[in-house]
Amino acid sequence: MLELVGLVFLALIAYNIYKLVKLSSLSATDFPNIPAGKFNEWKDLEQQSVYIFLFTIVVSWVLSYVGTAIGSGLVLLIASIIFWGGIIVAAIRGSKAGKIKKSLQFDWRRPVQVVQSSSSLLSMELEFWQSIKDSKNSEDFQAYIRKYPKGQFVELAKNRVREFRNIASP
Repeated sequence: MLELVGLVFLALIAYNIYKLVKLSSLSATDFPNIPAGKFNEWKDLEQQSVYIFLFTIVVSWVLSYVGTAIGSGLVLLIASIIFWGGIIVAAIRGSKAGKIKKSLQFDWRRPVQVVQSSSSLLSMELEFWQSIKDSKNSEDFQAYIRKYPKGQFVELAKNRVREFRNIASP
């Protein structure tokens, strides 16, 4: 029976470690439509809930094995109290985080992809071109070609690179 409980505990630990890794990689900038303060409050509560849950699982699991090995009902009772107490505290934290998440209506597993409009991309390309168009450095034009291989000014940039090569090798 303890082997089955151990496997369940391992599965719970693995999932919660995955969740911690995923949560730690998220930032408020991944969700631009959510106030940063609320996002950070949610993230803190979620992480605290996972930490408490992981601590509870590990400690109660170890105590269960120790209690079984030495035949101590008291150790098993302490393991049960820690387990259920930790689960309740983690659930309360998770519930608070859930309320915040529900009020903000977002899914932490799917950050918002900020898509720039084609006009803003063209504007950025034009700004880049205008910043290098009078340059005397071939690297500037090569950078433009790398960044905008199908850009509006790519042929002009290629011509300038060829021109620099011709000047460099008389």
